[in-house]
Amino acid sequence: MFKRFLGTNFVRDVLKLVASVGMGRLLLLAALPLATQLYSPQEFELLAVFMALVTTISVIACLRLDIAIPVAQSDDQAVHLLALALSCATGVALLLLTATSVAPTLWAGLIGAPEIGRYFWLVALGVFVAATYSALQFWAVRARRFTEIARTRASQAFVGTTCMLCLGWMGLSPLGLLFGTLLTVGGGGGYLLWQTLRRDQIALKSVTARGMRATFASFKRYASLSAPEALANIAGIQMPIVIIAASADGEAGQLFLAMQIMSAPIVVVGFSISQVYASRLPEAQADGTLASLTQQLLKGLAVMGVLPLCALGFLAPFVMVAIFGPDWELSGTIMALMVPWMVLQFLSSPISFVMMSTDRQLSMFALTVFGGLLRIAAVAYAVQNGFDLISIAYIASSATFYLICLLTYAHASGTLRRPDFGLMLLAVLALLAVYVTVLASLVLQ
Repeated sequence: MFKRFLGTNFVRDVLKLVASVGMGRLLLLAALPLATQLYSPQEFELLAVFMALVTTISVIACLRLDIAIPVAQSDDQAVHLLALALSCATGVALLLLTATSVAPTLWAGLIGAPEIGRYFWLVALGVFVAATYSALQFWAVRARRFTEIARTRASQAFVGTTCMLCLGWMGLSPLGLLFGTLLTVGGGGGYLLWQTLRRDQIALKSVTARGMRATFASFKRYASLSAPEALANIAGIQMPIVIIAASADGEAGQLFLAMQIMSAPIVVVGFSISQVYASRLPEAQADGTLASLTQQLLKGLAVMGVLPLCALGFLAPFVMVAIFGPDWELSGTIMALMVPWMVLQFLSSPISFVMMSTDRQLSMFALTVFGGLLRIAAVAYAVQNGFDLISIAYIASSATFYLICLLTYAHASGTLRRPDFGLMLLAVLALLAVYVTVLASLVLQ
């Protein structure tokens, strides 16, 4: 499917990111068997809560002005957006550090994870690192410096994984697990900052306080609509994990490990395509090829992702026990159940930027609020009714949400009206129905 793109700048940019992100992800996955020997399931559960807090807060720390950088009309607007995003990230991290330093036990109790109270300072650092990396990365996306982005994705995975294993071997747990994971999500920000300072001195010198105020006024809808939307989205993903951690001993750690493995295709391929797709959106809208570009990507993603994810789901219960040991058997079961969710997210997430480029922030906000409430309500219902495996409710609601997302994004891009999209979607849903039927029969046996 992607052969028609070979030789084009689009595919070259995608392959740069896929290679580096894939290398980093493979390194992290290869280290997991060692990490599970150094750290207990309870420490992975603490990591799940830690990452839930870091990702939930960092995604709005820049007030979503970071995602506006690639689609800004002019370079002057873009550099002022970069300055605003970095300033907001710094302010939010300092505010978080101050607030949690005053009463860490109180905040930890409210979250339902008393163990996290000792590591709130690391949460604040994680928010700063992740948010500043996001802003600098989107600046690099605008400049189409995909080689630099690729280097940071690979290097931060190597540094973070090495740190995690070395500190664990030294007996510094769970600090090593938390700090190493933090580096894997934002440790490359220093390199991107150095590249920006070195190559964009003229643009950076043009930043003024007046320009920042004017730019914020022009892009305030990102703060007023996209920031709440992003918060609802990430809260819908992460808060159910916190609820599971507070309600079921050890299950959140098993779920976190399963998500790390099953989300690898989304992180490697989906992230890479979404970055390049976002950089091409203004051009595709201008020449009227948005629907065609989106449909070609969706077909390629379907061919690339559906069958491998189904195969991974069938193998997961056996492979997890063989590689990670019997303590992680539940992770294999959860991975098998997650396949429909992961397939639909793999298809929908890379094209989500179309909602921003077509000025559908309000629709995106409504969609993500619905998704967040759906998943939280489903998990709360499972907890209330004593489900043996609360993660089932989380998985089913997530699959439903990403199917709705796929249809919404396809509508925004004009792809929904194309007959070939309908045929592709029917084929994907039929394959997933077969997978669920076969999986259910195996479980019943």
